[in-house]
Amino acid sequence: MSSPDYEGALKGALNSYRRRGWALLPVKARGKAPEAGKDWENYTPPGDHVFTGNVGLILGLRSGGIVDVDLDCTEAIALAPQILPPTGLIFGRKSKPRSHWLYISEPVPETVQFQTKRDGMLVELRSNGCQTVMPGSTHASGEAIEWHTFEDPGRVDGEALHAAVQRLAAVSLLAKHWPIETSRYNAEGALIGMLLRAQS
Repeated sequence: MSSPDYEGALKGALNSYRRRGWALLPVKARGKAPEAGKDWENYTPPGDHVFTGNVGLILGLRSGGIVDVDLDCTEAIALAPQILPPTGLIFGRKSKPRSHWLYISEPVPETVQFQTKRDGMLVELRSNGCQTVMPGSTHASGEAIEWHTFEDPGRVDGEALHAAVQRLAAVSLLAKHWPIETSRYNAEGALIGMLLRAQS
């Protein structure tokens, strides 16, 4: 059974999202699975639907071009402010703050995942065919999903956003495997040489 605090937070969030014209989706409590099943991409809840679990946002064209840059590793979260375009829509949870950056993008870029077998997922650019569990919901860990900033979304060219996310993934991977102090000088020299060759 939901607590009054949870119900109040969810109701307030839903009202804000509806005013923005976003396509909302009922999601199972403390989870990511849509209640509508496999055909969730084409589902529109009736106007009197009562959300009792989490709330999802259908990304891409259904919500006016909203896309989600999902930062899956600590390095990407730390580096995002220096690499990603600014946006007023950023959220996360206590153990992964500022881990979702939302934009309006035109043209809408394709969904793409940046991951390695060794490190797992680094960054995702999530668009058409995806949904994101939004603030007002509760993560499977029990942590509240909360806004860091809830203002105007950044408006970004789709290709430019894809390129920025690609850069963020590359730099995050470098940061994960940057050598210890004793061999850092050689690594820095190799990196500078590689970047200079890429510019020529």
